[in-house]
Amino acid sequence: MEEIGDGEKAERMSTLSIDAMLANIESAKAQLSSAGDAPYSVSSANPNQILQHRPSNRRERDDLRTSIRSFTMLLSGCQSRIYDYAMERLIELSYSEIASDAFARIRAQADKKISDHVPQAVEKFSAVYTNLKSDNAEDWANAVHSCRRILQAVADQVFPSTEPQNRNGRRVALGPDQYINRLVCYVEDKSASGRFQDIVGSHLRFMGERLDAIFQAAQKGSHAEISTREEADRYVVYTYMIVRDILMLADEEANQAATSTSTSTDKLAAPQAVSELDRPKPAQDN
Repeated sequence: MEEIGDGEKAERMSTLSIDAMLANIESAKAQLSSAGDAPYSVSSANPNQILQHRPSNRRERDDLRTSIRSFTMLLSGCQSRIYDYAMERLIELSYSEIASDAFARIRAQADKKISDHVPQAVEKFSAVYTNLKSDNAEDWANAVHSCRRILQAVADQVFPSTEPQNRNGRRVALGPDQYINRLVCYVEDKSASGRFQDIVGSHLRFMGERLDAIFQAAQKGSHAEISTREEADRYVVYTYMIVRDILMLADEEANQAATSTSTSTDKLAAPQAVSELDRPKPAQDN
């Protein structure tokens, strides 16, 4: 920063490269070493000899010192900015890698569970990827509509539509259009963790309200609800997380059912042990 008058400051930028700064500093140091004043030479034995005053190189030395100091400060500032930039990029890349790895794991788990439990939703996710690659806001909106259809497909699979039910003191509609209600009820029925129910349930309600609002806007001929690809990306990520969590419960339910069936089969197939005391004794000849 440099003062330009009236208390105002301006930031100026140097176009010199670091190599040029280093070269200027080394050149100024070399000039400084040779800019000393010439020594006086006394060749007479006359003690009353008058020495003539010679011009001094002091001004040149001062200018060279100022030049060295200026280039050194400029070089230090450049090195500091380069270090700050490198640290910012390192932190950014480190955190982005963590987020990328985390989502990659979630996506892999979700893809496997969707293929196992809701195979008809696989094509819908393919449509989501295709639409997100587009630069058209209409395609981004279509990607979000596909998220809504995916959640509907999952709800139809794990909790088909049925008559309204009384839950927690209130009447809950569970018809075909109430896919969020059905998913929330499924989570409440299958999860033993109240914290899990709260988290997934709140995400579901948020997603349901938002997706339904976007869907209703689209029905009126407006896709302005999705203005950026980043917003569409957010809904896709949320959808993946919710579907993964719900289908994990479906896996647990299937495993429990398989374990129960296996246990029952083993009990039926197990031979009934008969104690020696219960066995009929053979007749003895008298």
